Amino acid sequence: MDRKQAVTILKRKTTIPGDGYTWEQINEAIDMAIAALSPPNEPLTIEQLRAELEQVKRERDAAIEAANGLDKMIGRAWGED
Repeated sequence: MDRKQAVTILKRKTTIPGDGYTWEQINEAIDMAIAALSPPNEPLTIEQLRAELEQVKRERDAAIEAANGLDKMIGRAWGED
C-alpha cells in the first residue's frame, strides 16, 4: 500500500470495510499513520554507543576466530599442515 491509498482510506473516517477496502488495508493504513505520527526513537547516549561498538568488536573477533579455525580444518582435510 502506498501513502496516497492509506490517506484515502483514513479520510473515510471509518474502520468499516467498504469502497473496495478490506480490514487488512484499513489496519495497514492505521499502522502507517501511527508510525508517521509516533515520535522518533531517542538517540543513544555516548555510553550506549560505546557499549554497542564493543559488542560489534567482540562479534567481529569471534567471527575471525571461527574463520581461522575453519581454514585450519579445511587445510587438514586437504592434507596441509
